[in-house]
Amino acid sequence: MKIRKATKKDLDALVELSYQLSMDQMNNCQVDFRLNKNFKTIQKRCISKDMKKRKNAFFVAEEAGEIVGYVSGKIEEDPPLYVDWKNGRVNGFYVKEGFRSKGLGKKLFAEMKKWFKKKKIKTIRLVVARCNIGAKRAYKSLGFGPADFEQWILKM
Repeated sequence: MKIRKATKKDLDALVELSYQLSMDQMNNCQVDFRLNKNFKTIQKRCISKDMKKRKNAFFVAEEAGEIVGYVSGKIEEDPPLYVDWKNGRVNGFYVKEGFRSKGLGKKLFAEMKKWFKKKKIKTIRLVVARCNIGAKRAYKSLGFGPADFEQWILKM
């Protein structure tokens, strides 16, 4: 198994994995959102653009030439009102079924964490569906814990 920085050649695999992540969230957790019928086309355009930005990073796990997992992150900057006004954000993190519970997620995240450290980031954030027990367990094993804030939403 090989963990490496994603390249343009990985774009289709990244789109497929991010689609699978979204489908898993919808099916397993009944997360309250619907995917656009053009999800893959739009996501391909977004990932392609994000891969060019210096504040973003994408890493993939490759097994026998197949991309079986990925993690993506970016640096977010708030106004410098606080000491830690630059934060890391994990945008996507997914390992294909059949490749889970083998340490692959830990290796992927280690690369992401190393990238954030090089950029002098001291706090990494992510969002996880409340009902996604497996992901919460995985994130806890990586050192994450719940934040002191809740996200609330108003549908209009």
